[in-house]
Order: sequence, then C-alpha cells, then structure tokens
Amino acid sequence: MDVTTLTLDQVRILSSTAEDHFQDRKSARIAPAKLTKTMSAFANADGGELLVGIEDDGTWAGLAEIEGFNGHLQAMEPLFPYGSEFKYEFFQHPSEQTYVLVSCA
Repeated sequence: MDVTTLTLDQVRILSSTAEDHFQDRKSARIAPAKLTKTMSAFANADGGELLVGIEDDGTWAGLAEIEGFNGHLQAMEPLFPYGSEFKYEFFQHPSEQTYVLVSCA
C-alpha cells in the first residue's frame, strides 16, 4: 500500500473538509467491524473516501505505526478486497510522523 506524506496545507484541508455522502472521518479508536457499515454505504452509492485517524471534529489523531491499522484492514479486506472497487493507502503527517488510513471506493 502506498504511503503519501502530506503537506501541512493538505492536512488542514482534509481536517476541515465537511463530512458528506462522499467523505467520512473516523477515529482510529473505532472498532474495526464498525467501519464496514460506512464502506458498504460508499460501495452502494457512487463511492467515497473514508479517513481513519481523523476525529469527527477534524483533529488529526493518526497512529505512530502503520501496523496499528492491521485490525481495521483485516475487517475491511474480506468484504472490500484491495484492488477491486476499493483502494487503501496511508497519509503521513509531515511533522507528527503519524499515519491515517485512507480507503477510497
């Protein structure tokens, strides 16, 4: 999976973009099984982007290690295989060196 290091401006834009039918943010503390409901909604619509590691209020709360998202990926992968209709990647904060999981449908 790709890792993209963002600029501070890109972090601000992602954190301030309003959630809607095409973009949703979830805390990295979310139970992995709960992510599948959001991803199903995107799959049944015109697609969307799910960012795991940005709080609902827009606070960047990424994880220090990519491996911290293993449970999330294990829950999503059987239902939404990588490379099919979904793409998974990681965004890295430029100064905090933390990661957010991004799933796009």
